[in-house]
Amino acid sequence: LPIESQLLEMLLSISLFFVKRNIPVNAYFQDTPFPPATITGLQDFEAFYTLLSALSFSPDSHMAERLKESLHSKAFANTRLLICLLPALDDDLLQITEQISSQECTVLIYLIGAHNPQTYQAQTSPRRQIISLPMDERWEVML
Repeated sequence: LPIESQLLEMLLSISLFFVKRNIPVNAYFQDTPFPPATITGLQDFEAFYTLLSALSFSPDSHMAERLKESLHSKAFANTRLLICLLPALDDDLLQITEQISSQECTVLIYLIGAHNPQTYQAQTSPRRQIISLPMDERWEVML
């Protein structure tokens, strides 16, 4: 599967995992103009799937800016776990996720694709984990 399809599949699976446990999910996307998608129950999945099918991926991601904007929003105020599914990680994302992790929020960053896990070992802390998932691995088992 292309990396974009894998990211969407992972997002659906992770969202379903939490919603089945009555934990609402807010999904933020890189360059989308709409607010986060909120999934509070199984009844929201059809609309969420439709939203995901309309997404397009841009090689020029602005995810760091999107997270900075979200950081001060009401929807983000009570967030205790942030899961990022990313094909790449840059200094801006490292900086904003470090800031988020210092505010009582655990951050899990899943890097999808060919990444050397040791590259990000120094940036991993108890409140921010960076996990490399090769595209050829069965990510369901690794999660």
